[in-house]
This record gives sequence, C-alpha cells and structure tokens, in this order.
Amino acid sequence: FGAYDLSPVIVLEKILPTRYEIIAKSEIYYDVKEVIKRT
Repeated sequence: FGAYDLSPVIVLEKILPTRYEIIAKSEIYYDVKEVIKRT
C-alpha cells in the first residue's frame, strides 16, 4: 500500500513544478532584474 499511496504525489510532482524549481526561477528572475537596474 505504501507505493500506491505515494504514486499521486509522484504524478503531481511531474505535473507541477517543485518548490525548489519555483524558488530557483524566482531567484533567477530577481537576479535579472538587478542586472537590468545596474545597466
């Protein structure tokens, strides 16, 4: 039953970006904004 319980989580992680991906993208976006400000 354990593997069956985890399968929806695995499917969701494939469909939705993980929190790490969201954090990484927002940090990259912030860095780009900072670079644009300096130019």
